[in-house]
Amino acid sequence: MNDYEVQDETTFIKKNMTNFDISNINQINGAPYLSIISAPYFNATIFLFGDWHKFTKTGFGGNVNRSIYLPLYLDALFKKYPNKQFDLITETKYTKNEIYTLHNSKSGVIINTIKQFFSCYETLYDKTKCKAEYPNLRVHFGDIRGLSMANENLSSSSDEIQSSKINNMRKIGEKLKSWFDYKNENMLEFSNMLQKCTNLDVGSRSNCYSSLLLKIKQRLGEFQPGQYGEFIFSLLESDDSKFIRYRKIEGYAELRRYIIHELDLVNFCFSPREKIDKIMARKKNPTIAEFRNIIKDFKHMFRSTGVIMFDYYALIRFLKIKEYGNENNIIMLAGEAHTKSVLSFIKYIDENNMMIFSNLKRIKIENLSQFVIDSYKTMFKDDIFVLEIHTINENYLRYYLEKLRRNLIELEDKNKQANKLLLNIDNLIKICKVSSYSKYNVVDDNKCVLNLKELDNQHGFRYVSIESSEIEGALYVNIE
Repeated sequence: MNDYEVQDETTFIKKNMTNFDISNINQINGAPYLSIISAPYFNATIFLFGDWHKFTKTGFGGNVNRSIYLPLYLDALFKKYPNKQFDLITETKYTKNEIYTLHNSKSGVIINTIKQFFSCYETLYDKTKCKAEYPNLRVHFGDIRGLSMANENLSSSSDEIQSSKINNMRKIGEKLKSWFDYKNENMLEFSNMLQKCTNLDVGSRSNCYSSLLLKIKQRLGEFQPGQYGEFIFSLLESDDSKFIRYRKIEGYAELRRYIIHELDLVNFCFSPREKIDKIMARKKNPTIAEFRNIIKDFKHMFRSTGVIMFDYYALIRFLKIKEYGNENNIIMLAGEAHTKSVLSFIKYIDENNMMIFSNLKRIKIENLSQFVIDSYKTMFKDDIFVLEIHTINENYLRYYLEKLRRNLIELEDKNKQANKLLLNIDNLIKICKVSSYSKYNVVDDNKCVLNLKELDNQHGFRYVSIESSEIEGALYVNIE
């Protein structure tokens, strides 16, 4: 298999996989996580490849003799089953003449997947070359965050329909630009203003601090407490945007509810506006540490919003694929956190879903989490975001628990119940870190807080050990 195993991702070139026999493969390299789900709601088998957004020049570890690089495996799989329909969704942005991520992505396997299937990624609307080479494949540009890039990065055409679509998307991109702040321009601006304020004499600092707080608050936008998700959707669904028309898609109402819940959760967890209002209500100037925490929370809130918006648009593609036909094999290649969120939504909307295969480290803590939340409600009756445990991945659950922890620590009079709850939350946060970060290996689920084994390579190895027959056997079959 050496000719089809990649050691240095930076030198990858497209290979012809016609008639390549994948039956002997037992390891797929490039992405460390894979979940295969039978999802009757989508009339599909769904394959979620979770990526770490890294390059390697020294191989992936594991078994080399029977391994193959993911882009090459997918190519061979599509050609082996010409009568099966495949949809490939990648964490890839809208572009003009060439794929933006070819020059900017940190992910070797995503870039090289695009290279292998470049005839399908080359343009947004002309699929002639793609259909000639891969007649049973549809590719989907999954990353809506690319809309915030400069106008020249968006595809353009003299065709009236295409131009209308692009202009529509461009308007949305402009409205959401701050929330897709890849270069951290907001944080840089705020940090520079903070430095200027601290350099002023004591008498002039107060007005400077107030101006900075107002600027941060203005950049957050105007929305009522608990309505952050609706606020973001008011931007998405304005000016007769394509996102309004998505309301006609079956399952969109459930998706909208799910995404709004995640956005409201992010606002609850970080809530920089809440901190700003508390500071502005008092006469004392904020400390440098308070300012830095607000800027940090702003960064987390906006970054998380961008991540959730990717999930939203990618999941729209899932719903659209469902409309295309009744026999689908959906393959998603994206960051690990994105695939976890998609998996949560599948479980949320499809009660008949069945996990066929997964090597994700998932620790079942729903019951303990619910106990902690119920206990918290008794002490903070008016300050609780209702968390739907089954719709959330470990990353957001950790942020949520850390918010509850901060609120408990700020209590002036802590009783025995509060101290016990703090201990439970601390343990849950540790469990979430174990489940979320790949550098930890869980030795025993029941005692995972105590039994942690840090791997020699903190990023582990980027491969999935699985027989090709397991993947081929999972391909969707319509039983109706």
